[in-house]
Amino acid sequence: MSGSKQLVVVVTNGFHEERSSVAWSIANDGIASGYKITLFLVSSSVDWVRKEV
Repeated sequence: MSGSKQLVVVVTNGFHEERSSVAWSIANDGIASGYKITLFLVSSSVDWVRKEV
């Protein structure tokens, strides 16, 4: 096992939910702290990566 720090963030809300900003803030803070971040998008959160939504 490597010594790198890793974090998985599960995003379950789309654009119109204020709670989705919490997941993105955690991911951004993890990046700033040197973590390798993996985002897992569930349900309406896939709208974050779909084109023309």
